[in-house]
Amino acid sequence: YAVLFLGFAMTWARGAFPAGPEQEGLVLALKLAVHVGLPAVLLLMLGARLGPITQLGLSGRKFWRTLIVLGAIILAIVCLITPSLQQISEIPPTPGTMIWALPLGYLWMTLEAGVTEEFLFRGVLQTRLTSSFNSAWAGVIVTSVLFGLAHAPGLFMRGGPSVDGWSTDPLQVIAHTIAVLSPIGLTFGLIYARTKSLLLVIVLHGLVDWLPNLAEFVETWR
Repeated sequence: YAVLFLGFAMTWARGAFPAGPEQEGLVLALKLAVHVGLPAVLLLMLGARLGPITQLGLSGRKFWRTLIVLGAIILAIVCLITPSLQQISEIPPTPGTMIWALPLGYLWMTLEAGVTEEFLFRGVLQTRLTSSFNSAWAGVIVTSVLFGLAHAPGLFMRGGPSVDGWSTDPLQVIAHTIAVLSPIGLTFGLIYARTKSLLLVIVLHGLVDWLPNLAEFVETWR
């Protein structure tokens, strides 16, 4: 999956069209098909029910308290440790641009990264692994490692000297993705295990990717 789809297939998709809306639309369609459509069909064929893994979990204060607190922490960390604010300042961030770019950029990243990755890794893999190991901790930890590893082929094949974590040594790329992305996967895994809300981890995942990709989103769609 990681090598064939996230590596070769995504590289093909990025080269099928020049950078722009057509390329982004193709990438999103492929991610939705492979990350959501195919796993959902497979689960249904195996006799599983999708309801238990796609709960919204909106009832009670746990959802909103977690969303507000962790959402604020995520945005603060992103602003501090990534160059996203500097990149946004170079757009330039005029009021007219930000009125449409901020909400639409967040919705796009929530769909492309949040829905596709969280359905596959938390909704499908974590629940299956938790059942297989008969341990919630094992399910969370193994899924978080797989989450980091899955990003390595794409970074290695489509990265470059200006991309954080890229190297000509694939082992260094793997080490980077595990060190940087597995903790993020661990965080989302613990949240999902505690709340059973797929919507919550989807929304939080969207916040992680929102600002770092906002400048590119504006360049693509304006």
